[in-house]
Amino acid sequence: MAIYLNNVGGTIELVSGNAPARIYYGGGGTSGNFKPADVSRAGELNGFLIDLGGDNYSVKFDDLVINGYSPTTLEFASEALQALFSQTPYTPPPLILEYDIAGNIPYTTLEDWNSFFDLPTYGLPFTSVEIQGRSVYLRGGKGIEVASNLFNGDTTLLSVSDGAYCITSAESSAFFGCSNLITVSMPSLQTAGDLCFRGCTSITSFYLLSLQNAGGECFRDCTSMTSFYLPSLQNAGESGCFQSCTSATSFNLPLLQSASNSCFGGCASVTSFNLPLLEIAGVKCFGFCSDAITFDLPLLQSAGASCFQGCTSATSFNLPLLEITDNECFYNCTSTTSFDFPSLKYINGAGCFNSCLSATSFYLPSVINLGESVESNNVFKSIVGNTISLTIPSALMTCNAGEPDGDIVDLQTYNTVTINLV
Repeated sequence: MAIYLNNVGGTIELVSGNAPARIYYGGGGTSGNFKPADVSRAGELNGFLIDLGGDNYSVKFDDLVINGYSPTTLEFASEALQALFSQTPYTPPPLILEYDIAGNIPYTTLEDWNSFFDLPTYGLPFTSVEIQGRSVYLRGGKGIEVASNLFNGDTTLLSVSDGAYCITSAESSAFFGCSNLITVSMPSLQTAGDLCFRGCTSITSFYLLSLQNAGGECFRDCTSMTSFYLPSLQNAGESGCFQSCTSATSFNLPLLQSASNSCFGGCASVTSFNLPLLEIAGVKCFGFCSDAITFDLPLLQSAGASCFQGCTSATSFNLPLLEITDNECFYNCTSTTSFDFPSLKYINGAGCFNSCLSATSFYLPSVINLGESVESNNVFKSIVGNTISLTIPSALMTCNAGEPDGDIVDLQTYNTVTINLV
């Protein structure tokens, strides 16, 4: 009888004496050395070690002997062993490209699709293509990099589903402007270049479990996305990675360490940011996230200029490790009453708390400088008529030729201030 050993990659080891059944090819024997009658890709079986090279294989045995017998039916000692075998060859899952109508499928032949993806230059070629209705099923490819601009501006593409786990990276503008693209599932994608999905205004679902690095403006203007779950993302581009994703209400990015300039700028529907590993936030990183109420960033150390500018609904900042801020970092955070930053040392530039009109407490026990000089740097500009508790190191009360820093003087001039020295 014919039987197939099916596997989706890796190594199967059947050790003599330990395996549920001893398997021989071509009449049995105890040496366990066999070669398959037909292997869909290059491979050998040596002893009881079956090394499938991390790829997809169907190894066919025309003459199978189990424990010295050549059976007409098979019984297995365990479900685990049975799961390795079948009487039909293994069919690897495909990469599926769905178009709006069948007439917009650009190619029908295997040669043309491999040429379109520029394979083997950008990965192992596909081995089969099948057209079903308005969908293309591509099988056999591996380690594929989607080249720059490959699908740029394709308004006929509706979905990309990589069940074959064959796409590992996508270069700049790979899907830029695919305005009718609705779903993208690329579970093995690790890197997405600049502008990769920018302007994909109809996308409602990304399934990118392995994505670690996203380029500048990678997801910018994905205006239909309501939730981003990218569990492996560590670095978010040089600028604007998620900028203007105006419908997004949540970002689940548990491994994100670095967020670029304007990374979440204009994401005005998010009510809470919880980024447990974020250490660096760039210029205007959260700028104009006007609905965000809480920022829970326990490892954030550096915040760029205007980082939280225009976060007018923010009432809580959990930033216990924040050490450095730049110009107008919290400018116009009009709803925040308390700024509790125990680790903040360097308030660089000017206008850090400019127009924080509701402020009643500044806890800054580690601050070395308030602004770029000991003169007034408008650090507390436009805060007027409030009763404020200010906790600072005593050195700031004499740093200006024996007088307080100019920004402290400004705060006292326009408000009732209780100063707590540490």
